[in-house]
Amino acid sequence: MEIGRLIVDWLHLVFAAVWVGSVIQYVRLIGTPGEMHQLWPSHAAGLRLASNLLLIAATFMVCTGLFKLKLILGTDAGVFRSLYGQVLLAKIVLALGMFAVAAWNHLVSFAGLQRAAANQQWQDVAASARASARWFKINSAGSLLLLLLVAILKQL
Repeated sequence: MEIGRLIVDWLHLVFAAVWVGSVIQYVRLIGTPGEMHQLWPSHAAGLRLASNLLLIAATFMVCTGLFKLKLILGTDAGVFRSLYGQVLLAKIVLALGMFAVAAWNHLVSFAGLQRAAANQQWQDVAASARASARWFKINSAGSLLLLLLVAILKQL
């Protein structure tokens, strides 16, 4: 069972790295919303890739995180009564919220960005880019909180 835990830990770490790299790439490519009409043709493929990787990485991080939870806790639901369990529960809720934000950004904001660009409605592209950037700021704040919770868990 120890090898299973190690493999899941590594997969979780790899997907976390993909998540961070994709966020950086997406933010770099989104540019200044007012410039999207100039940037869109050259950045569309990169934004699409970064958006897809974000959603894939988030999905696998949630899956590996829940699997790790099962490995760590087994069937002992009473662990959530301890301080460790409560911090772990906060981490789970935050991670699921971040997954929801990533899915919303991918399925709604980025899709709106693509639609507007396809129709060359550059004001709508700028508005969608601003909305997408706003979701990334929310997710970035969640990422910092998640790292704080991980650090607390390591100390308990």
